[in-house]
Amino acid sequence: MTPITRPRLAPNRADSIEPSGSFSGLIWLTWRQHRWTLVSTLVLAAVLVGWMTYLSAELTDLYHQCHNTASSG
Repeated sequence: MTPITRPRLAPNRADSIEPSGSFSGLIWLTWRQHRWTLVSTLVLAAVLVGWMTYLSAELTDLYHQCHNTASSG
């Protein structure tokens, strides 16, 4: 057979990189299209949570310093 008349073989499902199916394929497609946005959002959220934790510790310390002073009034 020549290359033109040779039948095309169907791709093996195990060899496929992208899973096909209803819900799992949708999750895979969403991950492939939005992975950098998702990862960046998670990193930004982690940084903001760390910063807010640091600020809450500083504000708590400041509150205790001001609350313990005797008020003259």
